[in-house]
Amino acid sequence: MGLDGVMRDAGRLVILAASATVALIILLALGATSPFGRIASPSPVQPPTPGRANPTPLFSAPPTPPARAHPSDQQVILPTWLGPLLLTIAVLAVVMVVVLVLARAVRDLGRKRDLERARADHLVDAEALPDLVESVTESLTDTLVRLRTGEHLDDVILECWRRLEDAAAATGMARLPSQTAEEFTVSVLSATPATPGDLRTLADLYRRAMFSTLPAQPDDRVRAVDALERLIGVLGAGVP
Repeated sequence: MGLDGVMRDAGRLVILAASATVALIILLALGATSPFGRIASPSPVQPPTPGRANPTPLFSAPPTPPARAHPSDQQVILPTWLGPLLLTIAVLAVVMVVVLVLARAVRDLGRKRDLERARADHLVDAEALPDLVESVTESLTDTLVRLRTGEHLDDVILECWRRLEDAAAATGMARLPSQTAEEFTVSVLSATPATPGDLRTLADLYRRAMFSTLPAQPDDRVRAVDALERLIGVLGAGVP
């Protein structure tokens, strides 16, 4: 999953958590301002059945002290200002969530517009393109040989991608402020005959090797070799 996917998932979790919080606050506000009193009341005392005389006791029992009111029998009265306060907090929470979502959407839109403008401006000059293809092909070929000889995948992929970044920077093209080094490299290499899917595969393997603490899987080496073979094949055909 790319960085954008992670951000989208995190945004969804924030929105869900905020929505649940707002719903809970609204329920509390409605309960605080409810005009209803107690739902249940004690059952009435049944009057004695007529026609039956109560026998007179020989000894009188001591007087029973008055029963104390149980705390649960007392109705809790909340202040009248609590309901409007909770409702105001709920509204402010909703407004904050909406503002954050809109701000992120505007930022992502501007970033996408910058990338599209960069592609439209033909990042790589036609005279520099043959040298770029030659440099990239040499780096990929060396990487493929090292992988086939059994060297550690992460070390080889990290060095390969750094050489690709150097080759992209050597073209003299300016990197946009909104671009990461990886995005800039992919944009520059997209001017060559390199297949985008195989470039994404190398970029994914680079991110995993750079940032993940998990060891490489056996199929990662297979993916890398397949992508390198295809890229070398299309780049070896020359610039159209």
